[in-house]
Amino acid sequence: MVKFIKKIKVNFLIRKSLRFFDKKEFDSALSLINEVLLIFPNCEKALYLKGKIYQVFGKPTESQICYEKIIKINSKFIHAWIEKAMCFAILKKYDEALKALDDGLNFNNNNHGMIRIKIQFLKDFGRYDECLDYINFVLKNVDKELGIELKAEMFLSEGKFIDSCSYFRKLCVLNSENINAWYGLSSASYFLGNLDDAIKYMENCIELDKKNSTFLLLYASYLIENELYDKSLKVLNKSIKKYNDFNFYYLRGLCLDFLNNEKKAEKSYKKGLKIGLKLVKLYPDENFHEVIGIILERLNYSDETREYFEKYNELNS
Repeated sequence: MVKFIKKIKVNFLIRKSLRFFDKKEFDSALSLINEVLLIFPNCEKALYLKGKIYQVFGKPTESQICYEKIIKINSKFIHAWIEKAMCFAILKKYDEALKALDDGLNFNNNNHGMIRIKIQFLKDFGRYDECLDYINFVLKNVDKELGIELKAEMFLSEGKFIDSCSYFRKLCVLNSENINAWYGLSSASYFLGNLDDAIKYMENCIELDKKNSTFLLLYASYLIENELYDKSLKVLNKSIKKYNDFNFYYLRGLCLDFLNNEKKAEKSYKKGLKIGLKLVKLYPDENFHEVIGIILERLNYSDETREYFEKYNELNS
């Protein structure tokens, strides 16, 4: 009974500390986590959150200790391995970061998420030859479908769009329901200037995931770029009813402008601007600023655009 009561108290303290963490009140969150660890020193959730807080405090070594404790308790805790590797990367101990991921992969049956992170690390560390070698290893020894997908994405990131298309097509043949394959094929086709193909492949993405608003945004923007304004407008009107996303209002305004319906365009821009400005107040560090700046330009509020473009550049520097 006593143990049960302790568990209830611990769960309450962890939930409360998470709320403090989300509010960026890290000292309060850490204080509660330390209370939890006095009761249950091996609580994985508490150790993980403590590690994350130390990372926020710029203390990667202390953070690492927390993740290593978790790994000793539970070697299947994937995020502990990942965060341990992140700490090594912050300390510029790149070989140790990669070793941490390799060790984690050995304990977690070549987890696909960890494989992707290792590839991203190799790219970030500028080890492109090693990255390609590792992708080929994954393709031949771990998972053929994943390996082809990673190779296609590698070529896409390098701007080798023809090679990227070739591998994404192989992926589509291998698994016609692999949504990343169709998305990659659409993106590569777009960069090659093949708008018709980009639109066709994006339609496949939407068919596989009808609730993905990013696909709908891209689809509508491709249609506009291809001067299919009426078709794009139908997509946007339908999407706005579902998502009320300020990006959709901006694209609808753009579409209406091209259709010479300036009054409705202005109304759509203003609606999008209103939503966007609310979002900026709620989430000042999120990247809403560029689209807001563009909307302000479309509304001829040129004096107000600079601060939003400057903030956008600051967030992306």
